[in-house]
Amino acid sequence: MDAALLQIYETRYREPGQYVGKWLDHQAGKVARALAALEAAPPDPSARDIGAIALACALGYLDLRFAGRWRGDHPRLAGWLAAFADGVPAFEATRVKAPA
Repeated sequence: MDAALLQIYETRYREPGQYVGKWLDHQAGKVARALAALEAAPPDPSARDIGAIALACALGYLDLRFAGRWRGDHPRLAGWLAAFADGVPAFEATRVKAPA
């Protein structure tokens, strides 16, 4: 989550000519490695603990800020999120939709 947020900060608070590509790539790599680990071993679909809530929120943030690009490479994780949202109606009710 932190690495995803740092990518957004870099592009939001710096002019395009000032982006540090190596740093952005480093942060994107952290997100990619976390997604790969979670895809390989997603949480229990019935989990409703703080870890499951944090993961659902982090994936929701990736949907919002990165147009859900993570979903294509991580179908098991996308399925986990759908099951979590179905099982926790309050989560889906608070989802922020990206501006059109």
